[in-house]
Amino acid sequence: MFATWIVFIIQALLSHLFFAYLGIEGLPVLIVLITTIFFIFDLSQYDFPKEVFLILFLTYFLRLFLLFFDLYGRDYFVLPNSGLDSEMFNQSAITGLATGNYGNGHVYSVVIGFLYSFFGFERIIPQFFNVLLSIQAIIFIYKTMGLYKIQKKAKYFALTLIAILPNFAIMSSILLRESIIIFLYALSFYCFSKWLIDKNLLWLTLAYVCGLLVSVFHSGSIILVVAYTLILILFDRRKDKFRISYQSVLLAIAFGFVFIYLFQNYYDLFFAKFSNINEVDDVVDIYVMGESGYSTGYAIKNPILNFIVNTPVRMFYFIFSPLPWTWRGITDVIAFLFSGLFYGYTLYLGVRHLFHKNVQNKNFLLIILLIVLGGIMVFSWGVSNAGTALRHRDKFIGLFILLLAITMNETKFVQAKP
Repeated sequence: MFATWIVFIIQALLSHLFFAYLGIEGLPVLIVLITTIFFIFDLSQYDFPKEVFLILFLTYFLRLFLLFFDLYGRDYFVLPNSGLDSEMFNQSAITGLATGNYGNGHVYSVVIGFLYSFFGFERIIPQFFNVLLSIQAIIFIYKTMGLYKIQKKAKYFALTLIAILPNFAIMSSILLRESIIIFLYALSFYCFSKWLIDKNLLWLTLAYVCGLLVSVFHSGSIILVVAYTLILILFDRRKDKFRISYQSVLLAIAFGFVFIYLFQNYYDLFFAKFSNINEVDDVVDIYVMGESGYSTGYAIKNPILNFIVNTPVRMFYFIFSPLPWTWRGITDVIAFLFSGLFYGYTLYLGVRHLFHKNVQNKNFLLIILLIVLGGIMVFSWGVSNAGTALRHRDKFIGLFILLLAITMNETKFVQAKP
């Protein structure tokens, strides 16, 4: 998508220098149209199999349709998750450009404001930017599957699934920060996988940079950096297995000092989300709101015991919500069938395959499970309603798709000759 991004940037510069002052009606739609033409050209230049080209082509236009429906079809139906937060981010960006204070919009509103400073206050542009990021994320996930030598059937099935999953498609098209976060997760893990295979420190550095950057958009995503660090400490690449050695102990001490330094000097940047948490059981009260609130476990006064007992309960609700007994309408049914069941069943497949003998990519499987389970544990303690859980678990969609592809790679369906 290199040419697509270059064209988008050139149009941003031209809009900033000339077009924004001319007041050309329909300019944002023209920008989308021009970028789309170059996107199709871009795809045709890659050595993608025709199946992959078709999947990327169709999912791009699905997202474009949802984008325009979100902007112009709200009188008929409001897309799930479009409304409160998206309006807040938009208004914070506009206010921030005028006053320098981006309020609750934080870094994402700064990004929106940056786009507005080039294109003018055209909401279609940051949403289109989200669409482009989501397609780029899918491409990185496809490339990561190539690193794991996933067979075609598993690869194409997983790619089709991420292309059509409704919640991810909607999130990619509305004004929310999830597209940036999912893109950074996908890019970061691609770089980390390249490092595991090529042993080039540049890839590891890029993985950490992207991991730190994603935590700027949402502090809970610092779990990605923590997981990388644990893998770096415990995984011996030369012997291709997890083990504790003198080197791992020294690395643990070194990373401990780095973490303390970041915590003391860059707390607001990387850990701001935890600024109102004084102890473990304080997290429970952060996001319990609205009609979609779900059970947060058992009432236990001891914070440590509370954490041990209620973590599995909260993780279960975080993965599967909205559960059938909490459904409020057809959107909840769709969310459960195409999000909750997908994440839950994929996680089950991953854990089950971990205990199979002679599983290809077993170390990659374990690494992905470590990251997603750690992430689910962290986010489950910060979320207590189905709507927010639906959004936050989609941050890990790329890793879950990789998990599904790896497990499918071992099935008879994939291994059977056509």
